[in-house]
Amino acid sequence: MINVKNKQTIKIFIIFISFSLVLSLSMMLIEEFFFEHNAQKVAIQNGVSELAENEAFLKSILQHSENVLMAVKESIFFQRYLDNGENRYLLENFFLAHIRANEDYMQLRYIDKNGVEKIRVDKLKSASAPYVVPENKLQNKSDRDYFIDSKSKELGKVWFSKLDLNQEEGKIEFPYKPTLRAVLPIQKDNQFGGLLILNYFAGDFIKVLVSTPLYDVIISDDQGYTIKHFEDEDGKD
Repeated sequence: MINVKNKQTIKIFIIFISFSLVLSLSMMLIEEFFFEHNAQKVAIQNGVSELAENEAFLKSILQHSENVLMAVKESIFFQRYLDNGENRYLLENFFLAHIRANEDYMQLRYIDKNGVEKIRVDKLKSASAPYVVPENKLQNKSDRDYFIDSKSKELGKVWFSKLDLNQEEGKIEFPYKPTLRAVLPIQKDNQFGGLLILNYFAGDFIKVLVSTPLYDVIISDDQGYTIKHFEDEDGKD
């Protein structure tokens, strides 16, 4: 038979065990809460950091585009061609050198004030060799948004078209080529004299922006339309 002293000892032992269990459970909950909170905090910090890196990446592309177009515009090859049509061959080779220098470049073109392509250098794929488009293959682009919009833009200042799919002869190319254009309206005789345009293979750097192992990324335009979704399969750009 258990005496009073033993009963008190057992009671104290049970209280001690209960207190230990409650304390252990509380510590586990607190540790889990703080771990989850810290994990969330780290994830947010990493997300902000990665967003800043992507922003810097895009800014570098845009700034480089401006530098290329301004260099072409101010070159003696382009100025002489713009003045009197001289040095077409030299200007074509100047265009080729720029396109060859960066695998992300798709096209470099000069379009006159009427929307007609006058000089155009092309690449079929990012890794392919650039080539000069023959004069009989040059197109009229006067109905394209980027040409129409350029007439109201500041002359001599680079702007960027919306991201869309490349079109040739009025039809969207297939396989699809997501395209971003850096556009420089040219001034000639104190008025609009046409455009210098640098086209990018935008699909490659879109993949860079969404290729993060920790986050699901969706890219949309200013109208809310999805450009790239993390659930898209490869090859559906």
